Amino acid sequence: MAESVAGMTGQKIVGDDVVPIGKEILKIERLFNERAGFTSEHDRPPEFMRHEPIKPHNQAWTVPDEMLDQVFAYVHE
Repeated sequence: MAESVAGMTGQKIVGDDVVPIGKEILKIERLFNERAGFTSEHDRPPEFMRHEPIKPHNQAWTVPDEMLDQVFAYVHE
């Protein structure tokens, strides 16, 4: 990932840079969504994803809402 970003941007990015950059991007996206009136309820996948297996692995969404909320809480740390 770091090599791809570095190659596309010309910046010197190494593996240790990827997580902080990703967290910052998610914070900005989250701030935009909150200002647009979106809440944590909008973070949920569509209902069909919880029941309909999706190819190629024929798996449905199995991540509990509480775990998804923890992801966004981690981003705000």
